[in-house]
Amino acid sequence: MAEIFETKVVDNQINIPEHLGHGSIQMHCFSAELNLSVQQIYLDKPLRISRKAAPRKDILPIVFHYSKAGVDHIHLAAEEKKTLGRFSPQGIMIPAHEQDSIVEFPSNEEIITIAVVVSRRWIIEYMQNIPGKEAENLVSLFACQKQFCIYETLNQAMEKAIEEIIQCDYAEPVTGLFLQAKTIELLALFFDKLAQRETTDGFYNLNQTDVASLFAVKKILMDNLENPPTILWLSREVGMSESKLKKTFKQVFGHSIYQYALYNRMEKAKELLESRQYNVSEVGGLVGYSNLAHFARAFKKQYSVAPKQYLQKFRR
Repeated sequence: MAEIFETKVVDNQINIPEHLGHGSIQMHCFSAELNLSVQQIYLDKPLRISRKAAPRKDILPIVFHYSKAGVDHIHLAAEEKKTLGRFSPQGIMIPAHEQDSIVEFPSNEEIITIAVVVSRRWIIEYMQNIPGKEAENLVSLFACQKQFCIYETLNQAMEKAIEEIIQCDYAEPVTGLFLQAKTIELLALFFDKLAQRETTDGFYNLNQTDVASLFAVKKILMDNLENPPTILWLSREVGMSESKLKKTFKQVFGHSIYQYALYNRMEKAKELLESRQYNVSEVGGLVGYSNLAHFARAFKKQYSVAPKQYLQKFRR
């Protein structure tokens, strides 16, 4: 990263040169198995970083994107930008370094990224001593020799831990101890989300064609939220078997195709309500519901509040 920003690492920190913007990237090495990188930068011009495919390593980066504007991640095989940020459905990413990609940082926006770099072996050895199916699933995931990338959403507990990492103002030697504790807490919260995923029997080896197909499916879903196509139609459209499509979609995005479409359908409904341009019935129709009761039930299940009550908050 120092070379990208035309500078050097000094005392485990990269300071952004004034001609590029301001801010810093701080690196904390707790052990051979666990490291933390805290990036808080502001760029005067957009920055584009190309990442070439690299062999699989024991070290695994788990990246938490906390920026409001988000950072764009592009899988070259998929030829699609995917915004990773605090308010996007994919705030957390385990990248597949075996595939070429591009990362685009926006200008005139604060960029906050927390990268936890952890040893796969360390995770596996720890989880193998824990009974239960959830621990077994995590061991299978991180022991898997196949290529995969994973996306997850940030929750409130993770956001709180990230805020505490960013705002840490303890003096040494307490700083290192505090940050290590918060890094492990963030890992635990992330692993808890992974453990809650629906069980997928085995993991597919994702080549660049597979990645392109999965992102194509995601785009089709996002473009047709009011009337999502069937899995059979999607599988034929991208040339992938139904069973493989269902498993690999869940493997990458953490939810079934139906759940992913429903989640984003409700997100669109929430945005429409927040615009204050439509009533509840109109919003239900715009996201494809002919039965208002079914829409209200789905919305309340996702946000724990009825759409009518949610709309009233914005009309006061």
